[in-house]
Amino acid sequence: MGWIEDILKEVPLSAVLRERLQAADKENEQLKERVADLEKENAALRAKIPVKQEIELPDASKQILVVLFAAENIEPSDLRVPDLAEVLKMERGPLRYHLDRLIEANLIRRIRDYDTEEDHYSLTDRGRRFVVENNLVRTTPPLPQP
Repeated sequence: MGWIEDILKEVPLSAVLRERLQAADKENEQLKERVADLEKENAALRAKIPVKQEIELPDASKQILVVLFAAENIEPSDLRVPDLAEVLKMERGPLRYHLDRLIEANLIRRIRDYDTEEDHYSLTDRGRRFVVENNLVRTTPPLPQP
């Protein structure tokens, strides 16, 4: 807002405009918070949707779920498209296709970072349950060999 304030100092109505600009900035922050709250509420409601017993996913989609499941053990636990593309050795076009299908199935969520204008992806509760119930990852430690 620095250069805008410099311009406003030269305008006779600068006090009024500065006040309106501050009000607009405040409203913008409130709206960002509201969007974040609504995204959390939406995710919570989606998690309550019963899991279809017969979800058929292509192997590439299952691989994405496994990577996101494994990413929950690191910080940050949500991944961007470039991160996923690198790990999966997949081109971004097909990757975005699979991400969109997984979002539609409520297995992953897209989280928008409004500061960087980037989307991050993470598992929903339903997605985590799908990974575990379909044995896509080992959920128990290996038994010791006698």
